[in-house]
Amino acid sequence: MKLKPEMIAAGLIAGLAALMIFSDKTVKTQSGANILRNVNEYQSSINKAAELATTVFQKADAGQDLNDLDKSNLELAAKEFEAMKAYDPKSVTAVFGAGKCYMILGDKQRASENLEQAYLNYQIDPSKELDGVKDTAIEAAGLLSEVVFTQGNDSIADYNSASQSGDKTTAQSKQKEAQIYYKKSFDYANIAVQQKPNGFRYLLARCQVLLATGNKDQALKDFQTAKSLAPTDYKVVMFGKLLGN
Repeated sequence: MKLKPEMIAAGLIAGLAALMIFSDKTVKTQSGANILRNVNEYQSSINKAAELATTVFQKADAGQDLNDLDKSNLELAAKEFEAMKAYDPKSVTAVFGAGKCYMILGDKQRASENLEQAYLNYQIDPSKELDGVKDTAIEAAGLLSEVVFTQGNDSIADYNSASQSGDKTTAQSKQKEAQIYYKKSFDYANIAVQQKPNGFRYLLARCQVLLATGNKDQALKDFQTAKSLAPTDYKVVMFGKLLGN
């Protein structure tokens, strides 16, 4: 008997279901994260991710150095967030969590991809009306600005290297690339500031882009506002030294 396509598809689905239920090995995504099968497992991943990442996030936000255990916990937390993403791809929180883990771990590309998706997900997240979801989306925009800014700096470093070696084609390409990164960084910092004018970290994110693009007067205004909001924050102090304030 010749099998029809719909019969083949049904068989594959049934086989996968049987594998997930009866296999003694945990099915995983391509990222190595477990595949979540129900709401209870999703909630379990939320709890695990929070346990692993919350303290490390707080240390990173305070500018404290992270030890090997902190980094290991972030890597494990990222896998939990990846599992949550696979289960609920429209979520703001899960995608943001993965993005922040990658940002702190120094994986700029994966951080920027996830943070941008977290912000874009705000429009489609079924939980968008819940307290904190909007704030998380705004923070995603602010952190994305920071990550993309560092990518712009990397492009400038590549531009300088290519210029010194006489590789004009690469130099021009990297210069344009840096301009794109800086514009994107400014746009997302601006979004965060507009949504949360008292977010001093977002003001600093915009400040650094303005400085890099030669807009020192506006950068100083953003810094002064940030300083008035959080004068003792380590980032404010760092920017103050940079600006001589």
